[in-house]
Amino acid sequence: MSDLVIDASLTLQWFLEDEVGREYGLAILRGLADKRAVVPPLWFYEVGNGLVIAHRRKRITSEQLSGFVIRLKALPNRRRSPDADGCAGIAGECAGAWAHNV
Repeated sequence: MSDLVIDASLTLQWFLEDEVGREYGLAILRGLADKRAVVPPLWFYEVGNGLVIAHRRKRITSEQLSGFVIRLKALPNRRRSPDADGCAGIAGECAGAWAHNV
Protein backbone atom coordinates (compact mmCIF):
# COMPACT_ATOMS: atom_id res chain seq x y z
CA MET A 1 0.00 0.00 0.00
CA SER A 2 1.40 3.37 -0.95
CA ASP A 3 0.68 6.71 0.71
CA LEU A 4 -0.99 9.71 -0.87
CA VAL A 5 -0.54 13.22 0.55
CA ILE A 6 -3.87 15.02 0.72
CA ASP A 7 -4.21 18.78 1.12
CA ALA A 8 -7.19 20.83 2.26
CA SER A 9 -8.24 22.05 -1.18
CA LEU A 10 -8.52 18.49 -2.44
CA THR A 11 -10.44 17.43 0.66
CA LEU A 12 -12.91 20.28 0.32
CA GLN A 13 -13.68 19.14 -3.23
CA TRP A 14 -15.16 15.96 -1.73
CA PHE A 15 -17.75 17.91 0.24
CA LEU A 16 -18.47 21.07 -1.74
CA GLU A 17 -20.49 20.21 -4.83
CA ASP A 18 -19.77 23.50 -6.60
CA GLU A 19 -16.01 23.30 -6.05
CA VAL A 20 -13.84 23.53 -9.19
CA GLY A 21 -12.04 20.27 -9.93
CA ARG A 22 -14.46 18.17 -7.91
CA GLU A 23 -14.34 15.19 -10.30
CA TYR A 24 -10.57 14.97 -9.85
CA GLY A 25 -10.95 15.16 -6.08
CA LEU A 26 -13.58 12.42 -6.07
CA ALA A 27 -11.31 10.21 -8.20
CA ILE A 28 -8.57 10.62 -5.61
CA LEU A 29 -11.05 9.80 -2.85
CA ARG A 30 -12.00 6.58 -4.64
CA GLY A 31 -8.29 5.79 -4.93
CA LEU A 32 -7.96 5.81 -1.16
CA ALA A 33 -9.40 2.30 -1.19
CA ASP A 34 -5.90 1.17 -2.26
CA LYS A 35 -3.81 3.85 -0.60
CA ARG A 36 -3.47 5.49 2.76
CA ALA A 37 -3.86 9.25 3.10
CA VAL A 38 -1.13 11.26 4.75
CA VAL A 39 -2.14 14.75 5.79
CA PRO A 40 0.00 17.69 6.85
CA PRO A 41 -0.46 18.98 10.40
CA LEU A 42 -2.34 22.10 9.25
CA TRP A 43 -4.80 20.02 7.23
CA PHE A 44 -7.30 19.77 10.08
CA TYR A 45 -7.35 23.52 10.62
CA GLU A 46 -7.50 24.31 6.91
CA VAL A 47 -10.35 21.89 6.21
CA GLY A 48 -12.22 23.05 9.30
CA ASN A 49 -11.83 26.67 8.24
CA GLY A 50 -12.89 25.87 4.67
CA LEU A 51 -16.06 24.20 5.92
CA VAL A 52 -16.86 27.10 8.25
CA ILE A 53 -16.39 29.59 5.40
CA ALA A 54 -18.57 27.44 3.13
CA HIS A 55 -21.25 27.45 5.82
CA ARG A 56 -21.02 31.22 6.26
CA ARG A 57 -21.40 31.69 2.52
CA LYS A 58 -24.42 29.38 2.60
CA ARG A 59 -22.78 26.81 0.34
CA ILE A 60 -23.57 24.12 2.94
CA THR A 61 -26.10 23.78 5.74
CA SER A 62 -25.39 23.19 9.42
CA GLU A 63 -26.56 19.60 8.97
CA GLN A 64 -24.17 19.08 6.08
CA LEU A 65 -21.33 20.58 8.10
CA SER A 66 -22.01 18.17 10.95
CA GLY A 67 -22.15 15.23 8.56
CA PHE A 68 -18.91 16.25 6.87
CA VAL A 69 -17.13 16.46 10.22
CA ILE A 70 -18.29 12.94 11.11
CA ARG A 71 -17.06 11.65 7.75
CA LEU A 72 -13.72 13.44 8.11
CA LYS A 73 -13.12 11.82 11.49
CA ALA A 74 -13.71 8.40 9.93
CA LEU A 75 -11.11 8.82 7.18
CA PRO A 76 -8.17 6.42 7.51
CA ASN A 77 -5.23 8.79 7.47
CA ARG A 78 -1.85 9.06 9.08
CA ARG A 79 -1.14 12.18 11.01
CA ARG A 80 1.20 13.31 13.72
CA SER A 81 -0.73 16.25 15.04
CA PRO A 82 -2.99 18.02 15.77
CA ASP A 83 -5.95 16.02 17.00
CA ALA A 84 -8.71 15.58 14.42
CA ASP A 85 -11.43 15.58 17.05
CA GLY A 86 -10.22 18.89 18.45
CA CYS A 87 -10.10 20.59 15.05
CA ALA A 88 -13.44 19.16 13.99
CA GLY A 89 -14.91 20.39 17.25
CA ILE A 90 -13.56 23.87 16.64
CA ALA A 91 -15.13 23.92 13.16
CA GLY A 92 -18.46 22.74 14.53
CA GLU A 93 -18.45 25.27 17.36
CA CYS A 94 -17.55 28.14 15.05
CA ALA A 95 -20.28 27.21 12.58
CA GLY A 96 -22.83 26.80 15.37
CA ALA A 97 -21.93 30.12 16.95
CA TRP A 98 -22.03 31.88 13.61
CA ALA A 99 -25.42 30.36 12.73
CA HIS A 100 -26.92 31.73 15.95
CA ASN A 101 -25.61 35.24 15.24
CA VAL A 102 -27.06 35.53 11.73
